[in-house]
Amino acid sequence: MHAGLRYFSTCVLILAPAFLSRNAARGNVFLTQDGAPSEQNVLRGLIPRPANLPGLGRWQILTTLARMPIRSVAWSPDGHFIALTEAESIRIVEANSLRLVRALVASHSVAFKSAAWSPDGKRLASASDDETVRLWDADGTPGPVLKGHAAGVNSVAWSPDGKRLASASDDETVRLWDADGTPGPVLKGHTDSVYCVAWSPNGKQLASAGENKKVRLWNADGTARSVLDHGNAVASLAWHSDGKRLVAGGKKTIRMWDVDGKPRPLFTKDASSVKSVAWSPDGERFASASGDNTMRLWNTDGTPGPVIEHHHDVLSVAWSPDGQRIVSGGKDGTLWLGRADGTPITVIGGSAQRVFSVTWSPDGERLVAGTGSGIRLRNSDGTPDLVLKGHTAAVRSVAWSSNGKRLASASEDKTVRLWDADGTPGPVLEGHTDWMNSVAWSPDGKRLASASWDKTARLWKADGTPGPVLNDHVDWVWCVAWSPDGKRFATASQDKTVRLWDVQGEPGLVLKHDDIVVCVAWDPTGSRLASAHASRGQVWRADGTSGPVLEGHEGVIISMVWSPDGKRLASAGADKMVRLWDADGRPGPVLAGHTDQVRCVAWNPNGKQLASASLDKTLRLWNARTGQLDRLIVFLDKDQTATFSATGELLRGDPQVIEREFVYVIEQRNGAMDLLKPSEFQNRVKVIKKN
Repeated sequence: MHAGLRYFSTCVLILAPAFLSRNAARGNVFLTQDGAPSEQNVLRGLIPRPANLPGLGRWQILTTLARMPIRSVAWSPDGHFIALTEAESIRIVEANSLRLVRALVASHSVAFKSAAWSPDGKRLASASDDETVRLWDADGTPGPVLKGHAAGVNSVAWSPDGKRLASASDDETVRLWDADGTPGPVLKGHTDSVYCVAWSPNGKQLASAGENKKVRLWNADGTARSVLDHGNAVASLAWHSDGKRLVAGGKKTIRMWDVDGKPRPLFTKDASSVKSVAWSPDGERFASASGDNTMRLWNTDGTPGPVIEHHHDVLSVAWSPDGQRIVSGGKDGTLWLGRADGTPITVIGGSAQRVFSVTWSPDGERLVAGTGSGIRLRNSDGTPDLVLKGHTAAVRSVAWSSNGKRLASASEDKTVRLWDADGTPGPVLEGHTDWMNSVAWSPDGKRLASASWDKTARLWKADGTPGPVLNDHVDWVWCVAWSPDGKRFATASQDKTVRLWDVQGEPGLVLKHDDIVVCVAWDPTGSRLASAHASRGQVWRADGTSGPVLEGHEGVIISMVWSPDGKRLASAGADKMVRLWDADGRPGPVLAGHTDQVRCVAWNPNGKQLASASLDKTLRLWNARTGQLDRLIVFLDKDQTATFSATGELLRGDPQVIEREFVYVIEQRNGAMDLLKPSEFQNRVKVIKKN
């Protein structure tokens, strides 16, 4: 299995005069913040091309809650703050309220991996995929950038005395640095990516581990000491407070050793990888964060303690310095704060706003999105329309009937629901026994087909009466698509096949692939299909002979769709990109901007606009000819949304919601970031404009 696929009335506040430079407002020139025709100098955040505002410096918009995976969590030594690392920023939150108080934001090319406080709490070090380690003062002022690694840096750790740093990298090395950034020894011995590094409490030893399943121990001067065999790739290391024991979390297994290499109790997980481990300060137990959506507490003898459930993978965990609290960060942006016994105190963020699917109404006037919390309908101008409630889990697929009078939705709650176009609920279609992935109407609107992880596809009459159950696939069925004439439909499966069926459910051609197939789409003529061997797209003729191959994605292709005229294809996937192709396979524009998997892409019936839905909690609308972003819609708590232009103009949103859900960052002369509420930002812009 490819990792991450399973989880694969408002008033308007218009700020255009303050937000847009004269050229950007005309719409024919898109300026970056320094006026250059490049996005490399843009601060990372929601807005791809923030307008140039003379006298203000670089600026960006962030959500107040994390909207991306929280890759690491770290308490400040005094216990007052927690540093949360997501790709676009390191957020410093107040430890009691979890209120955002500071943000460390870097330029477009930097994606943060982890962060660590210095022992005195005066500085932070960050690791990022641009091959650097960065030092920051606690007030957010950037310090030295440490260069030397030849690949992305995954982890960084301060020595207990704060005089040195260690960094672990995909270049198979660990590097030591003095606290001022002066490079020290390079530790070689790993034969694959190094994911984690940890100093012993007395600072005399260093442990490192990664993909090659070995834990290596080093002396403080960088000389090799010993090698421990974990048996699986290791994602996290933690020393006991007495410095005599080391725990390592990896795929399916947590292992512990004495400092002399003698193994301790084996902590075995059933299925998913352990992402993070952390000892309590008193050494009486430790916590683990895992890909099975749990955080677990363990006693030192190997007996399990409380299990804390999340809605998604838990990527990071850390104890407060006094051992009274514990915090964890999730892949869906959930931040969980609890007591040492596992009882929760506060939980913020989460997966409810993730956008799994999108489709246009046949007349192109309405958009419907399936999200982690239900179904949202919007008018084509971006104004909110309806919120449909009924499903009890994320909605993974939505489909309009060809006459635009009915809507179907498929959910992780194992049901398909039918709705009238005005939102009136209709029949609930039950029968599948696992998550639903896809639903599609036949062109005449008399039937539906559905696909599920229960390894079946099903046919249904339009009134919800069940029809044939199709059992030929031997693994998850990801997608279902009808031919334009309605005489056949296709299913795509984890079993590396696309299967064609007639309307009675009788099997036809089988198109074999080299890898899993997550999506399939017919062209408007019915003479071609598009599918994907994992990251490689493939066009087929309807007789099963292969056509052009589409290469360019760097992750599994999750969605493919033909333009209404059949001359182009759009594809989207796990690499966060939307790509356009000519029908003969020639690549066209690459639509970049999403910061998590793009789960669905849909053409407007007029062929002029594309919509893309992502787990980054945004829906983006693109100009299909140029590939430029027209606007982005951010999905928020309590069924709220906000719509922005590509240059940062707020187009739609409730002002009270905007004030609560967003924060503006402005770069100061020393490189630190001011955090302003939207109203404060607007007032500052007005002052600058007046002067």
